[in-house]
Amino acid sequence: MKRNLKPLVLHSHLLVATLFSLIAIFAAGISNLNFGDAPDYLTAGLAIANGETYPRIGTLPFFRPPGYPLLIAMMAAFTTDNLIIALKILNVVFHTLTTLLIFRISSKFFSKNVALLAAILYAANPFSLYQTIGISTETLTAFLFSYFVFLLTINGSLTNTALLASVSILLSFTRPEYFFIVFPILLFGLIKNHLFMYSKPKFLLLLLLHPLVILVWGLSNLRATGKFIPFTDAANYHLWMGSLNLIRENYAIGTIGRLNFDELQLERLLNLIQAKIQVWGDAYTLGSIGDRSDLWMLAFSESISDQGLMSYVGLLLFKGLVFWRPFLNPASYDLEIFLLSIPLLLVLSLSLFVGSVKFWNITGFRLVLGSYWLGLAVLTGVHMLQLPDQRYRIPLLLPIGTMLFAALFFERVKRLPKFPWRRMRDLNPR
Repeated sequence: MKRNLKPLVLHSHLLVATLFSLIAIFAAGISNLNFGDAPDYLTAGLAIANGETYPRIGTLPFFRPPGYPLLIAMMAAFTTDNLIIALKILNVVFHTLTTLLIFRISSKFFSKNVALLAAILYAANPFSLYQTIGISTETLTAFLFSYFVFLLTINGSLTNTALLASVSILLSFTRPEYFFIVFPILLFGLIKNHLFMYSKPKFLLLLLLHPLVILVWGLSNLRATGKFIPFTDAANYHLWMGSLNLIRENYAIGTIGRLNFDELQLERLLNLIQAKIQVWGDAYTLGSIGDRSDLWMLAFSESISDQGLMSYVGLLLFKGLVFWRPFLNPASYDLEIFLLSIPLLLVLSLSLFVGSVKFWNITGFRLVLGSYWLGLAVLTGVHMLQLPDQRYRIPLLLPIGTMLFAALFFERVKRLPKFPWRRMRDLNPR
């Protein structure tokens, strides 16, 4: 009987991940978008599926990178009437696969007990489950980066090299900032080959393939817009948006007490966008995408000039603190959710720092830690310039945080004194 139960227990994390994510999705509404950027992604995905021109104008002044829309297009090949439901089910699959990867990575360097606890903690974590309820890139991003790290730790066969290349490219085209994470890791792998189980010729091929795909997409954008755009034209707009005092007000420390706070802030942002476009007039409305991007860079420069360089630096530092504070934005959530977020994010953040120091010298695990730390460092820099929302940190913080928490937990359990069961039995003979 015990022999039959063991595989069931070891794979219980997959059941938890699937069941809990389905519950979360149905509770939030399986047909609801639950994410403001979803219409742009769906429009781009359906355009690919229908063989139409890729939409390079969205609800905000930039177009979306093609990674997630490509996945939507693949799902649209099977269904369009139930596309949202299909994408939610795909979120369940990605959430379960990420849970499996956390188990596999943890079991390489720690015990099966540590791996199982880490996987279950991720599978049932409210933050990872929240990622699954909307049509967004977070669940896909968490899976792709976890798979990227996992592939770095296994045998470098030709198949695994092809998978590593595919995952790296798709990750970069899903969230472009990840290019500045995965490509340096791969470059380091080529230089310090002894840390990887891949041959240098395979790694060289992988490195060349990555910029080649970027070149092809950039040239496609050049033909369509008149400007070489490697991923998306969002950079200049996001720099301007990230320089606004509105951002500081949006991430206030205190609670606002208005349930529609986020909607009001978005309305204010849209009004600021329209005000800029009206001032620019035909230079914007009749201009090319490249011209429009240049205007947003001009607006960014003017914003820094108006507020002063030191004030802008202060805003950047403020956003860096916001990005790493161990609780959700109190102005955007109910008091109960805000309070619940404190112990969850605080424990994960502390586990990340303490566990990184404690387990840094484990053979091979340094590569895992280094990959996640580089990722978090790059994301911090990017979102100090843009929006410092917690959701951008969650796809990396949760996987490594739960791994390290589980390892620290069992390390502590080993040090606890054993309960004297035998002595108690001797003192209480029957």
